[in-house]
Amino acid sequence: MILSLSTLVGVTYIGKSQLAEKEYVQVGLIEDSGSVKEPSNQGDSKADDSETDLVSQDRMSVNYPFFLVGKDGYSYSKYDKGDFWAIKIPSTDQEQKIQQELPLEGQILDIYIMDQDHWKSIEVLPQEIKLEDYIFIVTDKRSYMFSRPDSYIDMGYGTRKSQDEIRMDISLELDEGNWSFTYNFQSQPYVDHVIWGISSEQKLLDFNDTSIESRFASYDFVNKARFLEDGYYYRSPESYLPTDKQAYWRIPSMYLVTHFVEGGNSLAEELLAKGWLDVGIKNINSEGYFATLPRSNWLYEDYGIEDGFFDTRFNGDMISTYLESYQKYGNSSYREAYLLLAYYYLSHAVNHHFSFGENGEGWLVYDYYHDGLGDLPVHTSLNHQIHAISMFLNLFLEEENYDYFDIAMHMLKGIRFTQDLWPNEEGDLHYAMLPDQTMGLSDYPVLTLNDMLKLQELLEKEFYGREPAIDMLIEVKKEYYGYE
Repeated sequence: MILSLSTLVGVTYIGKSQLAEKEYVQVGLIEDSGSVKEPSNQGDSKADDSETDLVSQDRMSVNYPFFLVGKDGYSYSKYDKGDFWAIKIPSTDQEQKIQQELPLEGQILDIYIMDQDHWKSIEVLPQEIKLEDYIFIVTDKRSYMFSRPDSYIDMGYGTRKSQDEIRMDISLELDEGNWSFTYNFQSQPYVDHVIWGISSEQKLLDFNDTSIESRFASYDFVNKARFLEDGYYYRSPESYLPTDKQAYWRIPSMYLVTHFVEGGNSLAEELLAKGWLDVGIKNINSEGYFATLPRSNWLYEDYGIEDGFFDTRFNGDMISTYLESYQKYGNSSYREAYLLLAYYYLSHAVNHHFSFGENGEGWLVYDYYHDGLGDLPVHTSLNHQIHAISMFLNLFLEEENYDYFDIAMHMLKGIRFTQDLWPNEEGDLHYAMLPDQTMGLSDYPVLTLNDMLKLQELLEKEFYGREPAIDMLIEVKKEYYGYE
């Protein structure tokens, strides 16, 4: 049962700025029995600027570019400022050459690639290019960003093996005054090819802006991470099954998209963020969360967790990203996404946690869940817990729903009741509370510290002020690593 706000001794919400003048309502996702009711969309949402079809080519509700018709795997979104597409060109039964031509509107003015952390201008002429990353093409009518072509073998369980040895050319062609951008593929059995891009009648970015140049130089589109037609992929760890040195798995936390949203100010970053956020919504499963599709051998051996499990940090990251995206772009589907994800997370927190305090009001929420676990406990890591507190508080500020605030306070009191257990003998912090409620495992050097600093900043700015228990843990971390 969720305790009422008045029972959370020492935790008082004091509204600051405009918040003090608002009247908050209890929407009531949590019933007296402790169960969680289905959420509904509450209140008006911001305007949606997109016309988007997110499923397959048999749902032709928008005017699709001709190069998408007939493809069995793609996403296409048309926004008021431009277009986004991501296409899978499927394997063939035998080796053959395939060309994917994309006509360009207007006459080419400039061509740019990223070379050694700086924009490099390419001469405008018909040519073949060995593309190592992405390319921008500016015409007198439209601006384009095209990905490099990549090839993969599907390993199953949301994992693809990159076929980096299959390198494909792109070519710029001029035919009777009309320019086209062409991908040249060498198709093979079981090998799919993926391309993606954006375009707009407006300028995608300012190539003279050094801050934009610096950000794009830091964005990793090809090494540790890849964008595919169905989402954001990351290098597969050795502990995952399946895995391979050249494997990438579809990770729920779209790190690069989060950077686009939080730090981007160019139209290119906006269109990329919106496109991949729309793709991501398709990956929320029927239970209401982003599943980790491969099996983690570590979690399987320790807890018997199979593939397709719920990870609180990955899902918490995406709740935060969809919330920030809704606040920045106003797309109502992003709000629907974070409400759905938050509903599942909230239900998980209610049903799967360690309890502390005389009335059990302090909670440490389990990091993972899978249907096969039942009520068996798993560990609670500090970084998952701290990040979730900030996440639920930010949801509360946006939605004015005290259920989110109550959960955050339960979790914050969980830290307060256990604060003396987290420092380890070496002077650092333990990573987690284990199923038997002993402490163990090695914590991250920076991640957890940053999570705690962000939480304190939020508490100080919008709520009752800094939390002493968190301050104590921050000091332990800083002293151990010599941080100022």
